Amino acid sequence: YRSVPEVFAQANAFADKYKFTQVELNEALSEGVPVIRNTTQGVETTLGVFERLAASKPGKTISDAVRAIGELQTGQVQSINRIFNVPLEQANKMKQEIAAGADAVQVVNNYLNQTGITLELLDQRTQGVTGKMRELAVETEKYQRALGGEAQGFGLLLLNAKIEQT
Repeated sequence: YRSVPEVFAQANAFADKYKFTQVELNEALSEGVPVIRNTTQGVETTLGVFERLAASKPGKTISDAVRAIGELQTGQVQSINRIFNVPLEQANKMKQEIAAGADAVQVVNNYLNQTGITLELLDQRTQGVTGKMRELAVETEKYQRALGGEAQGFGLLLLNAKIEQT
């Protein structure tokens, strides 16, 4: 069981560290719910695995990564093999580890680390011109929220729930 405030606190810490906007974070959380429910890994680790797997193949999204990991949790290797070019032998090895009781997010995390797709990839988002552009996106979004606009995703659902309670 994970408490909602705990999930959001961990997710916000991840977003602050790697300069994700609230919209990006909401997308990752809403898409990732099935995987997050079935992992023992922390939310920050899980989000990092989603983002690193998506970044490993240009043009792929967090939705693609979540689907591949979700399928892997159920013993299917097609997405991780075809979409992310994980060799079939390695995909089947991950499948066997998970079938033996290993956590799917941890298994994929280990694979990504072994292939050099480490958290340094996410650190790059915070450095140089890219980092400054990410900071600008985050601050612009905060400013828009302060003005009362651009509420989306889970944030909008929570806001509406609060309004209905009052």
